[in-house]
Amino acid sequence: MMKSWRREALGLLAVVSLGLMVVAFVSDHASQGPEMMELKKTDSVCSDRYSKETLKRIAELPFAAAFAETKGEKKWEASDVTIVDGSFYAVHDSSWAISKISPHFLVNSNENVQIGEPSSPPPALLSDKGSDSGFEGIVEIDAHNFYVVRESVDVGEYRAVILKLQLPDIILEECPSEMIFEGDSKGFEGAASVMGRDGTFYLLGLCEGNFCAEGDRGKDPGNGRIVVMVREDADNDFTCHWKTLAILNIPETAHFQDYSSLTVQENRVAISSQEDSQLWTGHLNLDEDGFFDPTTAKLTKGTVFNFPRDATCKIQYCNIEGIHWVNDEILVAVSDKMKSKGKQHFRCLDKDQSIHLFVIP
Repeated sequence: MMKSWRREALGLLAVVSLGLMVVAFVSDHASQGPEMMELKKTDSVCSDRYSKETLKRIAELPFAAAFAETKGEKKWEASDVTIVDGSFYAVHDSSWAISKISPHFLVNSNENVQIGEPSSPPPALLSDKGSDSGFEGIVEIDAHNFYVVRESVDVGEYRAVILKLQLPDIILEECPSEMIFEGDSKGFEGAASVMGRDGTFYLLGLCEGNFCAEGDRGKDPGNGRIVVMVREDADNDFTCHWKTLAILNIPETAHFQDYSSLTVQENRVAISSQEDSQLWTGHLNLDEDGFFDPTTAKLTKGTVFNFPRDATCKIQYCNIEGIHWVNDEILVAVSDKMKSKGKQHFRCLDKDQSIHLFVIP
């Protein structure tokens, strides 16, 4: 009788325990909501190939800790980065200043400076002088001159506006893109340049949304686009515009929800995704002498790498918005501010508004 009672008790205990495990499993997964997509990715991201498919962090520095003189700036929503004479130059879509960061990554250092005034638009600006710059791309012309891309500005229609800027804040010219966007939130999210055989300077604009679109169509993964442009004189308020010559399809290998930055070194290309926390690298075909031809340009299939995950294989680099080749193996990246009001997980805070160095495996 005693043995029978004990068997029944143990059986009941096993059933209760199994039930609690099922409830806990369902509750745990139900509570994660939007993170379910990320959990599905975990199986492939944190596999036995993790070390071969994941970028390795070398160093990083929050912009808030970089400057001895902050000029009262509190927001560091970095959006793109380039390299001039060994120093990193970053733009922020929240600031009108350009951040110059020493390669030594020093804290509270006079080697790190803001060029221009964070809250003051350049005096000669023709387009919208909103409180934030909307800077999303920076391309070096020479040591003192840059093309700086404003994502999408209402100039009668939504167009990117490209400033030719001489540091600290002299506008040499201001030209809208011929490309028209659907709104002000999904325009050009990055830019790079290539040279043609005849010395033509081509500007490459990376669309943030798939198909260069907003809404559901812009979220259809694997349909990224790069707009190839050339500067032309124009007879309007801006005196010039950037004419669209070709649209490059980003290979479906980059199966990204969004596209946050573009860098080209000779014929090697890298494109980042903020939403997927991933990096695509491939090659751009050039002619036999190494020049760009917009009529034949095409990207190779390429390879996708992951930005490092945290100890539980969750995304921690949630806001990478700018990348640039340092050499064939190392990339510098900058990150935007994490989205507030619960739109992003708290783990995103640690890596936001910073400059980072990664090595490709």
